[in-house]
Amino acid sequence: MASDLVVRYAKDNPGVGAVVAFSLFGQGVTPDSPKNLIVIDGAWESSTLTSAGLRIVSDAAKGNARDGVTYGQLSQGSGRRFIPRPAQNISA
Repeated sequence: MASDLVVRYAKDNPGVGAVVAFSLFGQGVTPDSPKNLIVIDGAWESSTLTSAGLRIVSDAAKGNARDGVTYGQLSQGSGRRFIPRPAQNISA
């Protein structure tokens, strides 16, 4: 939920040059707004969030996006990347 607030802020403030969003639903995200967006989802996120992140980046890729690949043009503010994070082995 907080990532969507950060995205909304970035869209309303043109001085923001890039956004890193964790667990993003992505309501209102377009292929070029907000500027230069990285979406990071953890391994234990719901498939709804993971699908939303991939959809956002796939829109910029004009097709099926691949994990860890940058699409769009960073210099034009349309850069997009989806990064899934694997579960970490947690031991006591």
